[in-house]
Amino acid sequence: MDGKWMKQSSINPLEDENTLFGIFDVDSEDYGKLRTKYSPRLVNVGGLVICRSGECEVILNDHRIRVKRGDMLTVFPNTIIQEISKSDDLHAYTVAVNTEFLRSINIPSSSMLYIMIRQNPCIAITEEQTETIIELCEMLRRKYNRTEHMFRKEICENLLMMICYEVAAMYSGNSDIKKRPQSRQDMILRQFLSLVSTDYLVNREVGYYADKLCITPKYLSIVIRSVSGRSAADWISHVIIINAKSMLIGTQMTIQQISNALNFPNPSFFGQYFRRHTGMTPKEYRRNAKL
Repeated sequence: MDGKWMKQSSINPLEDENTLFGIFDVDSEDYGKLRTKYSPRLVNVGGLVICRSGECEVILNDHRIRVKRGDMLTVFPNTIIQEISKSDDLHAYTVAVNTEFLRSINIPSSSMLYIMIRQNPCIAITEEQTETIIELCEMLRRKYNRTEHMFRKEICENLLMMICYEVAAMYSGNSDIKKRPQSRQDMILRQFLSLVSTDYLVNREVGYYADKLCITPKYLSIVIRSVSGRSAADWISHVIIINAKSMLIGTQMTIQQISNALNFPNPSFFGQYFRRHTGMTPKEYRRNAKL
């Protein structure tokens, strides 16, 4: 897609960039107002769509998807969406989440979950699962509205994490996904991410993982970007940064100790690496997380 077009044609249902999330009951007329039919738009927030009645057909990036009653569709930030068709009785429970809010939580094995959901964005869920998600989302809405509560942000982050875990479990346990055949490229991606999750402390070079998989670094890079939309180097950095953030927020370890644990040569190098990928130093990140 043309980069200029993507900057101009985007969807953000939230009130402004500071709004953490929004929950909407959307019908066919509301979807029509987004003007996505025959006109692809870039969605710059993450979210869920649970179809309560009717159906629609959309294209997410290059995947053509039919969403019907009882389906849940997960949309990642920076997804290109285009509406193909929708029924007049379409009604959906929709949750939109600010990208920064999503980044504030850390879920173990998030790389594998990301790939699983990206490749299978729409799944059928039971009525019980639907009610579980809606119940948690409504609780999140209530807690978020307590603007004077001193731990409002922390409570909302933990509720969002609960929702993410519930959604991840639904995808992981989905029988259709388990039955779906895996291509050679899918297998390479899964093997690569599995290796990174265990060996990121040992080596951060793409060539190391290519040797482990008995393929060339160039081919590995092509496959990973083709299947996941991100480079192999980006995935390695992602795993390192996720673990660094978890240690900064979830432990009392010093920066020196975290640097040693992540196998950096010294705290200064760790600080530069962390800042390059997050825009802030480890100390700044830890301090902001406590606000």
